[in-house]
Amino acid sequence: MPTGGTGSTVSIEKECHLQKNYGFGLVETEFDMTLGMLGNAVKTQEVGCNDRFDMKINNQRFVGFPKTWKVRGGCTNYQILILFALKQGCDQHTAAAYQTLSNKIAVSFVMLQNYFGFLEREDKWADYADARDDPLREFAKLSFMVHPLIDMYDEVRKRGNIHKYQINFVELGFCDEAHALTRLSVVPKGRQEIDDIVRKMKMAEKFASQFGNTVHLSAGLAFFNPPATLGDFIRKTHVLYEQEVRAKLVVALLRHQMLMQLHQFYYIIKPYSNAVLPEPSDECPEEMRLMIEKSALPDEVKKKLTIFVKVVPFMNGNHHLEDIKYQNNLDRAVIEDVFKSFELVIATFRRPDFVFE
Repeated sequence: MPTGGTGSTVSIEKECHLQKNYGFGLVETEFDMTLGMLGNAVKTQEVGCNDRFDMKINNQRFVGFPKTWKVRGGCTNYQILILFALKQGCDQHTAAAYQTLSNKIAVSFVMLQNYFGFLEREDKWADYADARDDPLREFAKLSFMVHPLIDMYDEVRKRGNIHKYQINFVELGFCDEAHALTRLSVVPKGRQEIDDIVRKMKMAEKFASQFGNTVHLSAGLAFFNPPATLGDFIRKTHVLYEQEVRAKLVVALLRHQMLMQLHQFYYIIKPYSNAVLPEPSDECPEEMRLMIEKSALPDEVKKKLTIFVKVVPFMNGNHHLEDIKYQNNLDRAVIEDVFKSFELVIATFRRPDFVFE
């Protein structure tokens, strides 16, 4: 359980009546409840599984994503709930992120159960540990689940993100954006803080001389923190005059280096294995181009596949969309459509184009 901040606990149980007056049930938590009381409070019925869970107890917010499934070849229904205790007053975006993480962890354990069948042994070990003076410590010695959960908890607590393989088999990725930015000391600032910073730079007067009272500089900067697209800022729903003013504001911010342009970069996702693969730096062999040409695939599919293999050498994380479009003489709408078709094997991220800086 957490010691302040974001924490987690796990609840796994069969559809049966468990006594909570001994063993695990008597373990005290930091929420002024025993583990048994907490387990009973957050236990969900099967009809409530496979959906987002959100509950407040004693000014503490608990979120998760309970799941239910049947063991292969068996008749027992299992429920698994990875529960996160969040700080009071956290925003809905953060709560939704941890509900998603709860779902991802639960799915990964379901997949591992289907292949390794560890839950039956967990039941036996839990019964063995429950009779001991320190059941959680005894269970941790034998449990398949405890150590992976501890590792995930530590990663989220320290860095705000997770990227690992469960037993080199199931990939798990997650990022708590607000927490990660806090750890990096780049916490998003509000309008008042941005306004104070701008005043210290003497920039406010320069913008006032250019735009008069039509634009408040700190409000414009606050809109781009966190990042936003030019289209979202200018917005075609505004009157034409205001669109022009906003466009000029962006140009001025870029000119004075108060705004940084982010580009979309791409790379091919490697398969779920540790196999050593060649980097996608070479052009597609002519033999493969001919195979695509002579295949019985529809013309639209042939075209997309041809474009995709053409741009693969540029998808190593070093080329952004505009660069790929320019070097291959492609229309932006066409290449975006191709990337959309192959999105399952493409990873994207945004950053400034440091080459030109």
